[in-house]
Amino acid sequence: MIAEDVMDAFYTARRTPMYPLAVNDVVRVNEGRKPGELAAVVSIDSPAPTVRYLVEYGDGSDDIIPLSALGPPNA
Repeated sequence: MIAEDVMDAFYTARRTPMYPLAVNDVVRVNEGRKPGELAAVVSIDSPAPTVRYLVEYGDGSDDIIPLSALGPPNA
């Protein structure tokens, strides 16, 4: 379960070193079903130390991707 203060920070774009992404951030997915694709961050799926985010692709499909496999959109 994700702590309420972590989720509040996520939805209000208060980034931290442990949780550097916020809702609707655009990222490039480097692993998973669609490597190389752009996606929007929807929510935090699992807490630290192995942070994973739910992301949604442009076609409406989604995936759960570890932070380590997400990069800037221009990468």
